[in-house]
Amino acid sequence: MEKKLPLSEGTFVFGANYWASHAGTNMWHEWDASIVEADFIRFKENGLRLLRVFPLWPDFQPIKALFGGACTEREVRYESEEVFPNTPEGKAGVDPVMIERFGVLCRLAEKHGISLIVALITGWMSGRLYVPRLLERTNVITSPTAIKWEVRFIQYMVRRFKGEKSIVAWELGNECNCMNRATRDEAYMWSKTLTMAVKEIDPERPMLSGMHGVFPGNAFDVRDQGEITDMLTTHPYPLFTPNCNTDSMITMKSALHAAGESLMYQGIGGKPCFVEEAGNLGPMMVNLENTARYTTASAMTAWAHNLRAYVWWCMNEQSHLTHAPYDWNGVERELGLFDANFAPKPVAKAMAKMQKYMDEFPVPVTEPITDAVCVITKVQESWTVAYGTFLLAKQAGLDVKFCYVTEEIPEANVYFLPSLTSDRPYHSHEIAPVIERVKQGATLYMSWQDALLSPFEEYTGVRSEYLVSVPRADAVVMDGERVTLSGPTTMKLEMAGAEVLLSTENGEPALVKHKLGKGTVYYLNYPIEKTAGATSGVSETATYKIYEKLDVRNPLRIAAKTDSHTGLTEHLIDDGRRLLVLINYEAKEKEITVSLADGYKVDAFLPLEDSALLSEKDGVLTIKMARNSAVSVIVKKA
Repeated sequence: MEKKLPLSEGTFVFGANYWASHAGTNMWHEWDASIVEADFIRFKENGLRLLRVFPLWPDFQPIKALFGGACTEREVRYESEEVFPNTPEGKAGVDPVMIERFGVLCRLAEKHGISLIVALITGWMSGRLYVPRLLERTNVITSPTAIKWEVRFIQYMVRRFKGEKSIVAWELGNECNCMNRATRDEAYMWSKTLTMAVKEIDPERPMLSGMHGVFPGNAFDVRDQGEITDMLTTHPYPLFTPNCNTDSMITMKSALHAAGESLMYQGIGGKPCFVEEAGNLGPMMVNLENTARYTTASAMTAWAHNLRAYVWWCMNEQSHLTHAPYDWNGVERELGLFDANFAPKPVAKAMAKMQKYMDEFPVPVTEPITDAVCVITKVQESWTVAYGTFLLAKQAGLDVKFCYVTEEIPEANVYFLPSLTSDRPYHSHEIAPVIERVKQGATLYMSWQDALLSPFEEYTGVRSEYLVSVPRADAVVMDGERVTLSGPTTMKLEMAGAEVLLSTENGEPALVKHKLGKGTVYYLNYPIEKTAGATSGVSETATYKIYEKLDVRNPLRIAAKTDSHTGLTEHLIDDGRRLLVLINYEAKEKEITVSLADGYKVDAFLPLEDSALLSEKDGVLTIKMARNSAVSVIVKKA
C-alpha cells in the first residue's frame, strides 16, 4: 500500500514548530548546518516526523528604499545597498545565501525522513514583528507595495523549492493576522492574492491558513480562510483563547479545547483542520508531568475526531537566547519538547508513544458518528458557545459538528441552536431550512440567553409573560443533583401547548418539549452552553444531564457510557465492525462501564498505556482506564 503524506486524509502525525536549537529566530544569519542536522536526528529518533519551518521574512528578502531630496524614494536595493542583479533572486529581492541555506534545510529533512510545512510570510513570531526594512511602519496586509513584494518573494520560494520532496505543504505564514489591522475585505484580498500566487506555480501541494483566532466576525474570518485555502489551522493556547484558561490543564474542559476549536473551524470553514500550534506556555502554567498528561488527552481527542496532526510549540528550549523576542516574553523560553540539555521532556515521550500507537493501529480511524449539527448564530460569542456545547455533549455521550447560520446548513436529523442572543441572531430565511426539516420530522434544540425570536410561541409551545433585563439564577434538580442555571436576562414563561420536562425549584418551566409539524422542538430557558464555555467548573456539575433529557442520540450508535468525564467516539469500519475510542479526562485511574447493543462482542482491546478490560458480561464492558489516557475497542456482531 502506498504510504500517504502527512496531513492527507486518513493520517495522523505528531510534529513541532522549528527554530534551530542554538539561535531561535536568528538561525538564518547564525547558520550552522551541523546543529540543524543534530536537531533533526534527535527529533526523528524520538519518533516524530513533521516540522513547521519559518523563512524569516527580512532575512530572506532584505530590501530597503534609498531616498533623494524631500524624502523622495529613488530606488529599492538590498540592505547592503547592492543593486539587484538581473536574476530571479534579484527580481524578487531575495538573498541567495539564505536561499541556499533553506535548500540545505530541505535536503537534511529529506535525508532524515522529516516532512516540512513552510510558513511563507514569517513576519510575526513570538510577539515580534519581522518585516523587511522597506516595509517598516507599513501595513503589510493592505499596502499595494507590500503585497507586490510579498508576491514576488513567495513565488520565488515556491518556484525554487517546489521540487523538494520534504515539503508537504505551503502556508500563508505564521499568524499573519497579527501583523497589522485590516478590514474583512482587506484580509480576504490579501489571503486570496497570496494563495493564488502560490497555486499558480504549485497547484498540487495544499495551501494552509496558518492563522490564529479566526473566529466568525474577525477580519481574518474562518469562513473566508476556508474558501481561500485548502486546510485550516488552530493555535489553541489556553492563555490566548477566550475562556480557555478557566480550569486546570488536566481537566476535561482544557483537554477538549484543541479538538473543539478545530472542529468548529472545520465545520464553519468547510475545509479540513488540524492542531498546528499546541503548547503549555511554560512550566508556570502546568508542570512537566501534567503537560504530558494534558497532551495525551488532548491529542487523542484530536485523533479520535480525524484531525490529521498535532504539532507542538516548539521543538527546542529557548531560555538561553537573549535577543528579542526571547528577552521580552517569558512565555517563549521554556517551551521545548527537549530540555536545555537536549533530553526529551515527558511530553515528547508521550507524543512518541502516541505516534507509535497510531502507526500500528489495525484499522483506519474515520469521522465519528455525530448526533447533531450545532448551528452557530450571528452576534453571539461563537467560540465560547461552541466550546460549551462540545463540552456538555461529550459529557452526555453525544458528538456534534458545527456550521454557521449564514452558510449552507447540512441536512441532519437533529439541530442545536444554543444560547441564542440579541434581536438579530439570524434572518428568517437563514433558519428556514432547519424549520422546514423539523416540520418534516427532524428535532431542534434551542436554548435562550436574551434573544428576541419571532415566531416564538409557534416553535416552542411557550410564550413570554414578560422579559426584563435582570440577571437570574434558578436551581433545578436532576437525578438527585442540584444545579444552578443562570443568565443575563429574565423571561417568565407561560405554557402554550408544550410539555414540561424540567422545572426549577420554584416551579417555573426550564426545559420543554413541543411538536412542530412531524418534528420536535426542545426549548431551554437558560444559556447553559455560554455558561459552560465561559466559566470554571461546569464539567463538575450535572448540567450535562439536560442534554441527556433530549431524545437526540443517533440510532446508528451501538455503545453508551455512563461516566461523564470519559469521552466516547464511535466509528464505522468497512467490514461491519465498530471502533470505540474512550478517553479518560480525569487525572486519576478509574473503572468505567460501556454498554453494547445486543449481539456485539469485543474483537480487539487496544489500550494506549496501563489500562485493562476487566470483564465483558451481558453486553457490558468494565474497563480500567489510566489517568488522562485512552483505550480503543473494536467490537463486532457475534
